[in-house]
Amino acid sequence: MATKPGTRTAQPTGAGLARYARAALAAVVSVAAIASVSLAVTVWSARAGLDAAADALVRGEGHALIDTILNDTHATERPVTLTPLDGEIARRESAGLRYLAVVIRDHVIGAAGTPQLEGGNGLRGLELGQMTIRGQRVRLVGALPPVLPREPGEGEVGDPHRPPELRGDFRGFLVIEFETSIVAGLRAAMLRTQVVAGAAALVLLLVAGVLYMVFVRLARAEEDAERARRLAALGQMSAIIAHELRNPIAALKGHCQLLAEDLPPDTPEASKARRIVDEAQRLERLTATLLDYVRDGPLDLREIAPAAWIGQVLQSLPGIRVSADLSEAPPALRIDAGRLGLALSNLLRNAALAAPEDVIALQIARREVPRSVVIEVRDLGAGIPTGDEERIFEPFVTSRVSGTGLGLAAARRAVEQHGGKLEGTTHPDGGAVFRITLPRD
Repeated sequence: MATKPGTRTAQPTGAGLARYARAALAAVVSVAAIASVSLAVTVWSARAGLDAAADALVRGEGHALIDTILNDTHATERPVTLTPLDGEIARRESAGLRYLAVVIRDHVIGAAGTPQLEGGNGLRGLELGQMTIRGQRVRLVGALPPVLPREPGEGEVGDPHRPPELRGDFRGFLVIEFETSIVAGLRAAMLRTQVVAGAAALVLLLVAGVLYMVFVRLARAEEDAERARRLAALGQMSAIIAHELRNPIAALKGHCQLLAEDLPPDTPEASKARRIVDEAQRLERLTATLLDYVRDGPLDLREIAPAAWIGQVLQSLPGIRVSADLSEAPPALRIDAGRLGLALSNLLRNAALAAPEDVIALQIARREVPRSVVIEVRDLGAGIPTGDEERIFEPFVTSRVSGTGLGLAAARRAVEQHGGKLEGTTHPDGGAVFRITLPRD
């Protein structure tokens, strides 16, 4: 549809362009991966077809050689063994013949040449058409025809292929070993094809891997940009709250406290005044949490003993029981004690809400690989629902009616400002485990 004069067509925003780029990269990665898999399947199919073709060619070459030997030795007129088999080897050497054996009922009647494949002169359990290929050497089992009867009056010839004790049901084989260049040539060609195809598939996979890394980085950059936009919006909102709401809320709370003190304690008016005070205090906590979440600026990094830092944090958490294990803790932590203390207090407060009657386990330990300090808080509550391990750190996500959904988000932000990371999992024995990992100089 044509646009009206003077109107502007919608242009993709930065976020829209990022989404388009992600979609394009995802498509390219998929195409590269599919192409590499298709190439591998094609090469595998070609290898299977080449093996079948080589088998057929070698089998045909071997049967032609057997037919030539039988014709030269007049096998249907007289025993093959009456012809010197060494001579046959010599005559057919240029054709690749290296070994020749006459086998009847698992007995070797005659042989010449040097066998290299399994069996040798102890050939037993042969099957017609049996073929073995090893390198350029091929062994093939062909049929040995019986000598035809003579014309009437010429006398009986019997079965001269074998001595009398072996005569009976005739079952003879002519076993040959020969060398062929067909297999080597085909396999060399296939090897070259495989090398080229493998290199192409590897290049495609490398391209797919590089593009996937770009895709992941772009996705992370988009998430960071979106997070920065949310933080900017929250920062503006918190500034409004700080300047426009905190003072009125404080005044409202103060006057209601005075009113509640002046009213008789058991009257409905006093109860309503106390409720207003409680709600005002809740709004003050909300504004404080918002300010904690968007707090920025340089860190006030100082060294502090772990025990002293934990003591400072617990002073703001009366009634919470904590069992601290500092046996593996470093002598001092270089942190912004106030900002990181807010993160730890949020974790301890959440742990106390998850299991109010239990003691919270707190451990600080240093790790050598990688060099870091780990601060771990574990409760004995219900744990983190499967699949929510990352979602719980998003702003305004909470499972409690009175919660703001900013405690864990503010804690992670404070940890990340220290160059660390905050993760939450469910302990195998039950309860939630929140782990702060800080880099150690």
